[in-house]
Amino acid sequence: LAEMREVAAMVGTDVIRAHAASAEAAMASDPAEARRWLEDAVDLFEKARAPYEAARARVDLANVLRTLGREQFAREELLAARDVFRRLGAVVEVEKAPESPLTKREIEVLRLVAKGMSDKEVAASLRLSEHTVHRHVANILGKLDVNSRAAAVGMAVSGHLLH
Repeated sequence: LAEMREVAAMVGTDVIRAHAASAEAAMASDPAEARRWLEDAVDLFEKARAPYEAARARVDLANVLRTLGREQFAREELLAARDVFRRLGAVVEVEKAPESPLTKREIEVLRLVAKGMSDKEVAASLRLSEHTVHRHVANILGKLDVNSRAAAVGMAVSGHLLH
């Protein structure tokens, strides 16, 4: 996430800034914060004339809005996304999202890892021992079948495991 922020600041294109906003939303600690980032992402993708990406961001935004109990707004975002997908000729299949292989605690740990925290910092934040955090990180790497913390964060973001 820190690298994404740097690239977005350095490059500064609307598309890069939109992807950075989407990543910020995925790492957000609360749904209200994620909503703000996703609204920015939608606006930036639309400004950059990236309709597919804007529609994908709208789907993510709808999920966050549902979490916030704003069902009507969520429905509006989903309808807007569906219209774009149809206009683009995309085939939309609705299926239940796969369950996360990670426990709630592992997701909490991974969110903090994604923010660049060390095991010691994660331990202090969650009031756990460093050993417990190290074990959680090892379990996360094993469950996601990756070899690094960065790869775990990337896989979790792309798989929407951190929402």
